[in-house]
Amino acid sequence: MNYTAILVQETEVKKKSFKIGLCSNLCINGSIHTSTFIDSSSLAINMLNTTFNCIEYHFFNDSASAAGGVLAAHNIIKKDINCVVGHYSSASAQVAAPIYEENNIPLILPAATSINITTQNNNTYRVCGNDEELSKCLIEHIYSKTSIRKLHLVNDDSYHGISLTNSIRCALNNIKALSICDFEVFCDAVIFIGTYSDSIEFVKNKRKEGFDKEIYLTDDALHSQLIHDLKGYEKDVYVFGFSPSNWNVYAENVNSECQVHYNKYPGTYFLETYTAIQIALSLSKYDSNNYNDILNTHNWQTAIGNIQFISGESNYYDYALWSLEPNKLSAKIRYSNYKEEQYNECYY
Repeated sequence: MNYTAILVQETEVKKKSFKIGLCSNLCINGSIHTSTFIDSSSLAINMLNTTFNCIEYHFFNDSASAAGGVLAAHNIIKKDINCVVGHYSSASAQVAAPIYEENNIPLILPAATSINITTQNNNTYRVCGNDEELSKCLIEHIYSKTSIRKLHLVNDDSYHGISLTNSIRCALNNIKALSICDFEVFCDAVIFIGTYSDSIEFVKNKRKEGFDKEIYLTDDALHSQLIHDLKGYEKDVYVFGFSPSNWNVYAENVNSECQVHYNKYPGTYFLETYTAIQIALSLSKYDSNNYNDILNTHNWQTAIGNIQFISGESNYYDYALWSLEPNKLSAKIRYSNYKEEQYNECYY
């Protein structure tokens, strides 16, 4: 399925439009994060488009899969897109990025975290943190808890799950006091790495089996719906993911507008998506045959602060430890620049 909703801002003097491709899993009931992508894109278009001329937005569906990523990429090429924002799924982004690179099209990633996407492609620019950064912060936190020394790692066999598991294993190699336990019966805690739906299923199954130790979920599981989907299973369940939007002092305006339009604060990936579109729009000001050169050499003033890309990675990442409680998902501990900070509680 291919969505091609197009918005064009006309000017008196005709000039070639700058085309932005917005790509994610747009299947009906396809992902818990689909509404975030659509809402953030809509808000960015409404808030930012008035200051830019001749902009077109084309929506594409990648079905959060490798096959969907290839199909979407080829459709994007046919539409003569100048810059792509999206591919929440690392599996989709990984196969789409080389196709864009062959056609000199930059890809700005709001959510796909696999380190391979940026190391293997010269046209990708990640706004959010990557798997390596998340892993280091997560393991540092677990190390600070003296009750945990043996960890059991489980993933859902997805591209994201395998990629992040490998990064966590590398992070553990640097801390000799922690070890990987092959059997959960002997471990002190479990880390499950996978999609939102698989994370829900894992927690429920483990608790039904009588497993009563701490369970850590990762970034894709961070969503307000978790409160309802794991009702009755909250005890000792934690999520290590992106930090709350209202902890970012630069995002006050976007946070307020999100509340006005959607009656809620931005959730996971919202600010990153908004920022990626903001950067793509800024590219439209340049008359260039190679937007990659511009992305590599400029600083970008955005809704989340000043962004600069080095080898495809931004200087921005912001994580938090979230605790699942009855009727509440709360964050009190923030990780930025690998430093742990206590913050005022923020919760869904």
